[in-house]
Amino acid sequence: MDIQTVLRSLKTYWPDLPKKDEDLVLRAYDFAVQAHKGQIRNNGEPVIQHPLNAAYLLTTVHADPISLAVALLHDVPEDTSVSIEDIEKEFGQEVAVLVSGMIKVSKVRYYGDDQQIENLRRLFLAMASDVRVLFVKLADRLHNMRTLDGVKPHKRSRIARETLEIYAPIADRLGIYQIKCELEDLSFKYIWPADYEDLDKKMSREYGHREKYMAAAKKALADILRKEKIDAEITGRVKHLYSIYKKMKSKGKDLEEIYDKFALRVIVKNIQVCYGALGAIHATWRPMPRRFKDYIAVPKVNGYQSLHTTVFPAPCSELKGQSIRPVEVQIRTLRMQEEAEFGAAVHWLYSERKQSVPLSSAQRAWIEDLARLQKSTASNPELAKELLNDIFQDRIYVLTPMGDVRDLPKGATPVDFAYGLHTDIGHSCKMAKINGKIKPLDYELQNGDQIEILTKSEATPNHYWLTFVKTNNARSKIKAWFKAQNKTARLNLGRKIVDRELERLNLGSFVKLSPIKKKSLLRELPYATTDEVLMAVGDGSLSPDYLLRKIFSRNDLLVKRKRQRIIPRLSRFGKAKLDKIVVAGVGDVLIHLKECCDPQPGDQIIGYITNNNGVSVHRKDCPVVKSITHKERLISVSWEKEQQDVYHAYIKLQAHDRSNLLRDITALLSSLNIGLHGVSSHHQEGKGDVDINLTLNLSDVGLLNNVMKKLEEIEEVYQVQRVKQW
Repeated sequence: MDIQTVLRSLKTYWPDLPKKDEDLVLRAYDFAVQAHKGQIRNNGEPVIQHPLNAAYLLTTVHADPISLAVALLHDVPEDTSVSIEDIEKEFGQEVAVLVSGMIKVSKVRYYGDDQQIENLRRLFLAMASDVRVLFVKLADRLHNMRTLDGVKPHKRSRIARETLEIYAPIADRLGIYQIKCELEDLSFKYIWPADYEDLDKKMSREYGHREKYMAAAKKALADILRKEKIDAEITGRVKHLYSIYKKMKSKGKDLEEIYDKFALRVIVKNIQVCYGALGAIHATWRPMPRRFKDYIAVPKVNGYQSLHTTVFPAPCSELKGQSIRPVEVQIRTLRMQEEAEFGAAVHWLYSERKQSVPLSSAQRAWIEDLARLQKSTASNPELAKELLNDIFQDRIYVLTPMGDVRDLPKGATPVDFAYGLHTDIGHSCKMAKINGKIKPLDYELQNGDQIEILTKSEATPNHYWLTFVKTNNARSKIKAWFKAQNKTARLNLGRKIVDRELERLNLGSFVKLSPIKKKSLLRELPYATTDEVLMAVGDGSLSPDYLLRKIFSRNDLLVKRKRQRIIPRLSRFGKAKLDKIVVAGVGDVLIHLKECCDPQPGDQIIGYITNNNGVSVHRKDCPVVKSITHKERLISVSWEKEQQDVYHAYIKLQAHDRSNLLRDITALLSSLNIGLHGVSSHHQEGKGDVDINLTLNLSDVGLLNNVMKKLEEIEEVYQVQRVKQW
């Protein structure tokens, strides 16, 4: 790589590059050459080759000249005697600030969630100070990953995992698709080398088989659009390896069952023609059910826009003699294609070009979220994990009642959504309507859900919310609300929470703890008195589980928790005994037998999920149960039965395939207390349907008809039948 190659690449998208900007890049290169003179990288190349390659990579995402100058200079202060002050004197404050940001990022070493938050904060603040630091760091990391073989073996896996968990998600959120994909594939290669090699070989073989088919499909598609007088550029695309690998793992599918490994991309002149092309394709080629996505009407959070559809090409002369396979077609404008490839870099062009447009609102909001972290001063060991969940984990996209798109971490709840709208809405949140139906506040939101938050002026945050919210924003606001309450209320609430946990594990109460344990506790925690400890629990800044781990040994807690579902009590005859209650689908849960109906073994019982007191158990005929308004909180519970004969029932289920189908089936069986002995599935070739074979554990033959009826009610299931055996 040489500097003239970098400049030629820069001028392909900046043909009117001002002389002063070209001089800036050249001066930065000359300065870096002198500073790094005589230095050699681990792979034997001169050190200057790394900043040169980083600068060239930035030109592939259309970065501005200042970013290129920073890329050329970013290692100089760390690896030479040149200081930041020297760089500022030579190149000005703007370049010096960006180089300084790069130095901060380079000092971070990510080893997992257990690292101190200060390291992550330095990274975030450096990135948030100027978004161009992100671009330069991504280019720096990509070239380092390309040359990772020159690094000592024991470091490769750590660097690759850091890349996969930190830098690839940053590239994704900024919409820089080409860098994101290559970072993921290179990380995949070093973290799971055997899986990478196996998938790479399979894809190479399949590409050889597919190449002729895709060329024929491309020609046939061009004929369809030409007949409709639609001007289009058609290219092919191969999905990158890690994306295929992740989809295979998450969906439990074989390579043959992944339909979008190869795609045809159609570039047209405007949005109207996008939909016109879609209509022409669907009129000729049969679309595959539930495989159409309109990212033009509802863009992804990183600004990505396109139409995606999977179709079965109709027989034609081009495809004569070939087996018809489904083909994914992506339709977009040239502008959408540029943003898909270059992402936020398209928006961040040098201001003097007068061609820049604002970052998307979601991109800017994300960067602003990073900047807000600098206001946090508490060093909380649990905060690192929360921040990773908030910023880097998979996202879901939901809708407000007005149709606005909001993005949240996967697993987020209506409470997270409410606090994302406004603090007051979160504080007064009473219930939520999801797609027009009332759902509990701990409901896990799904992609595409439309959410309406119902509030009441007298409603207040519930301590139980802290057990299920996923965003740091919601958690911090809930904790702040509790801290604002008076000390007596916080103390009483904290004592109640701790005593409830101790009683649940048959460990007494807090007041009965020995003085030795209390003194030891104050040495372990940053509080002066035990009242301060209880107030911290009451306002949510200290979890009761963390507190118990400081009081008791790990083995003591494990033994107690294994017994926690066993409820000691007096029977109505005054005879001491242990009655066991099983809560369907729930393991670790606090259970209370209610005195209003005094349920006994053999009674038909039902559970009710309370706000902050676990599950209360009633007889099914209890008047209190009949008066309950929130029926969605009722949950199946039963007395644990003695060992009895169990037989297998074999059920064949046929359905139109969709995401979360198997999850819904297992959740239904769990709610009915039906054991699942085995499950297998087979996709019907070319139909988009799936056969699912279930082996159920049943103790009562009378249950089977009801189970089959419930299975038929699951969305997209169209046939359920009993068979003799597999």
